[in-house]
Amino acid sequence: MRPLTPLEIHRPGQFGLNKQAGDGVLPSGWSTVADNLVYNSEGSLASRKGTKDLTDTDFSGAITTGGEYIDASATQTRVFVDDTAFYKQNGTTMTDITGSATAHPYKFVNFNGAFVGHHADYAPVSLATAGGTFAAASGTQYNGKDVLSAWGRLWILVGNTLRYSDLLINDFASGSAGSFDLASYWPRGMDESTGLAAWNDFLIVFGKESILIYENPDDPTTSMALADIIEGTGCIARDSIQTIGKDLLFLSASGVETLGRVIQEKSMPLNEISKNVRDDIRGLATSTETIKSLYSERERFYLLSFKDAGKVYCFDMSLRLEDGSYRATQWDMTITDMFVCVLCGTVILITSDGTNSQAVTYTGYADNVVYDGSGGETYNIDWEGVWNDFGQELSQRDKIFKNCTVLMGGVDGDTSTVKWAVDYVDTFDSATITFPTINKAAAGIRVPMTKSGEVVKIGIESTIYGTEKALKRINIMAKIGRYV
Repeated sequence: MRPLTPLEIHRPGQFGLNKQAGDGVLPSGWSTVADNLVYNSEGSLASRKGTKDLTDTDFSGAITTGGEYIDASATQTRVFVDDTAFYKQNGTTMTDITGSATAHPYKFVNFNGAFVGHHADYAPVSLATAGGTFAAASGTQYNGKDVLSAWGRLWILVGNTLRYSDLLINDFASGSAGSFDLASYWPRGMDESTGLAAWNDFLIVFGKESILIYENPDDPTTSMALADIIEGTGCIARDSIQTIGKDLLFLSASGVETLGRVIQEKSMPLNEISKNVRDDIRGLATSTETIKSLYSERERFYLLSFKDAGKVYCFDMSLRLEDGSYRATQWDMTITDMFVCVLCGTVILITSDGTNSQAVTYTGYADNVVYDGSGGETYNIDWEGVWNDFGQELSQRDKIFKNCTVLMGGVDGDTSTVKWAVDYVDTFDSATITFPTINKAAAGIRVPMTKSGEVVKIGIESTIYGTEKALKRINIMAKIGRYV
């Protein structure tokens, strides 16, 4: 009798999603499906965390934006805007702080003790104190399509003009306020400005097809000058821009890029981090899609959300792959905005079910938990690996699949589903595994398999409620048959 041959997937999905080449045979560490998954602190593919309501308020309209206001005394106030009003979180409730302003989806920044909002189509607003209400910003103002608070000034984009405020004063005409004409510097004659960033003591101005890099922004009246120009790529979504350590991430027409400065060179190379899911992201990034992003140092991820599609791409920033990309997974979640609280590191998501919106924290392992910790809903994880042929020597042999052992962390008595398909047809057989009573972090559970074929794909599905589930190892045993 011929012995059984093992196929071991030591760390399932360790390289993340690969949707560019997922139809062929790839190294077993890739994934073709990775829904509602992240990489945990041990580097294993695991269920994402859940969501818990910040307050008892369900908004009847859509919450469009949010942010964290930190006043001069370092008081932390979470501010949200829906279709009709401005609110602040006041314990377990939301308090209306609209004042004399009109609610619109502003981009907010903290500036010299105030919370300032800008929008390309509406007059700027400001919140002067944590206990106050919003009002129109005083002084000379312009409607900025993006706003940045850095080097003691406000910086805004008004068409193809970069304007900066007076030093520590929210006024764009008084004192040392001024402007730069971007149209004179776009490398291809003209571009459309899209966003701003402060990065490594440079001011970065993004166009859709190019990037302008200014040095000495701390002295814009005499010393600030254009240090470098990158042409051929730019940012297509303002709210995709995130500073991540010494890198700057943004969404270009090609995918998610990282702008890194090489210390002894003037040029700033670009590296695409989403190359293994490029086409999927390009398909989601339509001209009408609402795109938001977030970077959490605590969670070690960069989130890029597509609200209308109800999809979020999660890039694990703790490990860069050999090809220069980062490991990606995908969440099924509709997010209208998100931010990280500076003082406490809490991840705040603004989610929508299509009717109501809710501000939630990213915590626990159940969705839509009530603010007092009660209730909650389940969510599903789904992982599928790649087509495996057992290596070059066995690639053209038929395999009769006998059993599969899954090492996986879960709760005693809980269940998951193991599924498998053969020969490039995604028609799965499946078996249910039940986690035994164990006194360790993971259990190895064996299930019998059916089917035979030249290649096999294996996957795991499970319902999450209350605890993390993590994939550790999968071992398939097969009898090797004839050449095919």
